[in-house]
Amino acid sequence: MRAPTIVVAAGIGALQLLAAPRPARACSCISPPPPLEAASNSTAVFEGRSFAITRDGNFVRYEFEVIRVWKGEIGTRVTVRSAASPAMCGRSFDTGVPYVVYAGQRLDGDLSDTLCSRTRKSTHASEDLELLGAAQTPHASPAPPPSKAAMREPPRIEPPPVPTSTAGGRGCSIVGPPAPTWLIALAFLRRRPRKGPRK
Repeated sequence: MRAPTIVVAAGIGALQLLAAPRPARACSCISPPPPLEAASNSTAVFEGRSFAITRDGNFVRYEFEVIRVWKGEIGTRVTVRSAASPAMCGRSFDTGVPYVVYAGQRLDGDLSDTLCSRTRKSTHASEDLELLGAAQTPHASPAPPPSKAAMREPPRIEPPPVPTSTAGGRGCSIVGPPAPTWLIALAFLRRRPRKGPRK
């Protein structure tokens, strides 16, 4: 009777081990290569400060204000995506802190970064800043296209026609409201010759 009991107990123990929650695997990376090799393997290399963070499902979007560029067509602002979880090798950027970023490119065209890249804070990147050499200023970001409302031409309002008069015969035009009746009567009285005093 002991043999079946031992087999059953062993089976239950094995099931418990399989059903037990396993700890999440941590991100595993090898040491990043030197600056020039890391730059060669990257799509874009730039120095910038993150100023906005947006959660996008399992990813986080970091908006960067770019300071200088060593590689890539980078504008004055750029977005870098990274996994939200460090267990998925997601990198976290502190807002307002300058970083030297070695970014890759996703299949959808967005730049991305992970804990396995050589990205680091600028204060810890003295070797990178020395070996990367002269940097370029970021390209001016294109202006947004004008909205449909701005593209519409405002309605044209034609001014009313100005009446002209050739009274006076000298080409001068006299425009204005007609004189009041009392004004005409006063002018008529002034023009009448005055009679002398009776003798």
